[in-house]
Amino acid sequence: MVSIRPPCNNQTIDANPIMKIAKPLLLVSTPIGTIWGVVVAWQMKPWLGILMAILLTVISIFIGYTVHVIRREQQQSSQSRNPSSPIPKIIQQNHEQNGFHE
Repeated sequence: MVSIRPPCNNQTIDANPIMKIAKPLLLVSTPIGTIWGVVVAWQMKPWLGILMAILLTVISIFIGYTVHVIRREQQQSSQSRNPSSPIPKIIQQNHEQNGFHE
């Protein structure tokens, strides 16, 4: 029986104990299976193995680019929320010049 408690302090709930072994198993078996598939394709027809390798390379490039864009946008959004950025200082100076005080 699995008990689910509400998360506290940004902890995640792992309600399925099978996932504790499934994630590492998938992280290991997926690359091995992919490489094995390219080897078998090469043994059948060399051009098929080359085609699969090119396809995997293109997919990997797109995944890498997507991760790069997400990280760049997260960095930009964290910089825009950073209180040390000059924009809030400019707004504060503008309010002080116009006589507004918090």
